[in-house]
Amino acid sequence: MKYIEEIIETRAPAHTVFKAWSENYLKRGYVKGKPGYIVDGKRRIKFEVLDVKKNESLTIVWHSLIAKLVFIHTVEQQKKGSTVSTKVQIKGIFAPLVRLIIRNKIRNYLKTSLSKFKSDLEMYV
Repeated sequence: MKYIEEIIETRAPAHTVFKAWSENYLKRGYVKGKPGYIVDGKRRIKFEVLDVKKNESLTIVWHSLIAKLVFIHTVEQQKKGSTVSTKVQIKGIFAPLVRLIIRNKIRNYLKTSLSKFKSDLEMYV
């Protein structure tokens, strides 16, 4: 399986990172199969929770017309803070084509969103 992955280091502890994910994505608790949405500008992006491991990982899937994008968010506690990574796996019959077309766009989005996430987290640490 091929992933598009970005990793950041933050001063925030793992439980704080996971709390931020749960407050942004899982507004009504940690439930596998739970649908949700995030607002990106004027668009509402729907997703479904595939897996949750408290203070470790959160896996969600976004369904598009031609592919599924699986986002695997992980956090690992370090001595001073934590390591946060996001992997994106593109699935479906058109996955190789979609990956070729949007790989760089996804990588840039991950870099930007993880950088913003880090700065938001560290404001309170």
